[in-house]
Amino acid sequence: MRQFDVAMLGLGVFAAISWSVFSDHNGIKLSNSSIVAHSLMISSTIDGQIVNTPPDAGTPINTDDLLVRVHNGRIDRSLLINLDSQIDFLQREITNAGIQETELELSITSYKEQASTYTKWMLKDVQLKNLENAKQLEVAQKYKKLKTDGMKRASKLFKKQYTSSVNLEIAETEAEIASKEVDMRRAQLDRSRLLLKTLKYDGVFFEDGDTSYWEKMADSMQAKLIDTRNQIFTLNSQLARVKAQSAEEQSRIDSSFAEAHLAPFDGIVSASFVTKGTRVVAGTNLMEVLDCANPVVIAPLPDHRIGEFFVGMVATIYPIDSDQVISGTVKYISSGPLIGHDSSLQIQQDLTLGGVRAIIEFDQKTSFQRENKTCEPAHKALVVVHRKVLVNQI
Repeated sequence: MRQFDVAMLGLGVFAAISWSVFSDHNGIKLSNSSIVAHSLMISSTIDGQIVNTPPDAGTPINTDDLLVRVHNGRIDRSLLINLDSQIDFLQREITNAGIQETELELSITSYKEQASTYTKWMLKDVQLKNLENAKQLEVAQKYKKLKTDGMKRASKLFKKQYTSSVNLEIAETEAEIASKEVDMRRAQLDRSRLLLKTLKYDGVFFEDGDTSYWEKMADSMQAKLIDTRNQIFTLNSQLARVKAQSAEEQSRIDSSFAEAHLAPFDGIVSASFVTKGTRVVAGTNLMEVLDCANPVVIAPLPDHRIGEFFVGMVATIYPIDSDQVISGTVKYISSGPLIGHDSSLQIQQDLTLGGVRAIIEFDQKTSFQRENKTCEPAHKALVVVHRKVLVNQI
């Protein structure tokens, strides 16, 4: 026997022993299966430019995550730019008005504090002036009495011709002046009492009959504060209106000249063909994603055992390099690289992730109605659809 024949015989014996080892569970165990996933190519439907940073290949994604956003930069954005400029201007004006409002509030507080201090001082001053006027009135009354008595004596002396008419006139004039002095002092006292009463009970500041400087400044600042708050309200109303117009214009642009591609399912990015700033045309492939939530296992079948497999057969998957154990069910049996029963599956080599291999163990005890086509010798491969998500492997 030739060495070549001996070698082939040895390989055959080894293969038979290996098959026997891997087929100890009801006689069916396959070790050369591949874990694959549904893939989807995402393409642009408009001409434009990529405005975000798309996720790199290998990045996990969740349903509705933003993948790629395309904007058509050739559209007229002048209205939107003008509205955004108005928004920036109004926001700055509102900020400045807010600063002015704070400064006015501080000024009002300061002026009111100074007005309070001035009121206390003014009250004390009027009290002292009131005492002074009372004393001066008392002196004036005594002086008036003195001059009145002098006038009476001068009148008696004149009647007896002991004094001249000039002296009598002088005495009468002095008495009249003393009387007017009393009236003036009494008026001053009345005024000081009125001021004192006003300060005590009304809290009005008087300075030569007018309100004080501090009170006038506080009133002036209060009026400016009211104007500033009205200005802020008006600016906020304008800002809200411009923002609404901007949002409406942005919506019009987005709906007509922009598109956002969101993740259709949980999975992984298998390929990314564009980057931020890339210009694309309608139909350009942007990226490819894999559906990791619904992975499948494709296993080649030995021709001499094709009749042992049928749709509905329960299987257990053991991913290589993993301690996971995943249950599954046979869904399709096919004779070619395309799984024709599932239109969402593409060519097998495009679906298979490198290195994600698995051993499949089938349970022949499962009782199902077998389809006649599963017995045809032309069938070469079957698909096992997982019952569990294989997140760590896909």
